[in-house]
Amino acid sequence: MKQPTQATIAEARRRVEARVAALGEKLTKKGDAKSAPEVAAFGASVMYERPEMITKFIDDLETGRQRFDRLNRDLCYELAAIALERGELPPEPLCKVVAVVLRQLIERNQRGSLMFRNGEIAQLLLGLERQGIPLFPNRAGRRPGQTYGCDIVVEAFKKAGIRRVSVATVDSVWKDWSRVLVRT
Repeated sequence: MKQPTQATIAEARRRVEARVAALGEKLTKKGDAKSAPEVAAFGASVMYERPEMITKFIDDLETGRQRFDRLNRDLCYELAAIALERGELPPEPLCKVVAVVLRQLIERNQRGSLMFRNGEIAQLLLGLERQGIPLFPNRAGRRPGQTYGCDIVVEAFKKAGIRRVSVATVDSVWKDWSRVLVRT
């Protein structure tokens, strides 16, 4: 193969540099993330005008000819969004895909809360208080041989295999919840 001349190399270098400069931030993760919605919106708008493209696209995803990567997932979202904005249902195969994706999104975004646990701790302490058991040591410290409600609750959690509950946790919960508990 014949070696390129210096002029050819210089011209190629200028073209590559111009293209990279024109694309700029789009070549970074941050830039790609910024432009991804635009790319998906453009692709989906083209596909939406040709329903056969959507059918082939969904078929390719279902058969594995195309991967369900970020771009294809975003295309599905955008296609469904276009249909819904127009007051239409998305094409049937797309409905199934979007339903699966939305359910996965729901599952993935579930964040647990300790509200229930904290409420139960407060109720347990309230019950112990009603039985006359002191809940916490006073400022002077623990009395020898005294059983405190906070210790009973922490031990119960440990026996149940829940290790992240300490006396400090129980104390914090009681400070927050004792103001709102109904005492009879």
